[in-house]
Amino acid sequence: MSDAPPPRQLPVRLIAIVFAGVFGLLALGYFLFLRPGYVPVFNNLRPAEASAVVAQLDAKNIAYRLADNGASIAFEMEDFDAAIDSLREHSIHFKMEPFSTPVCRMAFVIDPEGNTLCIHKRNPGHH
Repeated sequence: MSDAPPPRQLPVRLIAIVFAGVFGLLALGYFLFLRPGYVPVFNNLRPAEASAVVAQLDAKNIAYRLADNGASIAFEMEDFDAAIDSLREHSIHFKMEPFSTPVCRMAFVIDPEGNTLCIHKRNPGHH
């Protein structure tokens, strides 16, 4: 007969905690790396306002995507740093200073009419 102790069984609670942690990490990974890259810039625009923004984006050949039946517009800046410098040169008020995320760099500004706008530049590998 062997004097070895019986094998230990992992408690069910520990298994549940590990499973929840792994699931949480997978969900976070999806959110940070696999979701679409567009960021809403305008929300709840009237049709005339949306048309004016789209016309400006088209005139400047800036890529965008309409969402929510045209109520939201999202676009990415080609040169984020130059855009930030230009906004500062024109004394545009920053609601949130530029910051980095795992997916992009972004900033929020207030336009002359009081609207909050988001500009961003996705990091390499997140297009």
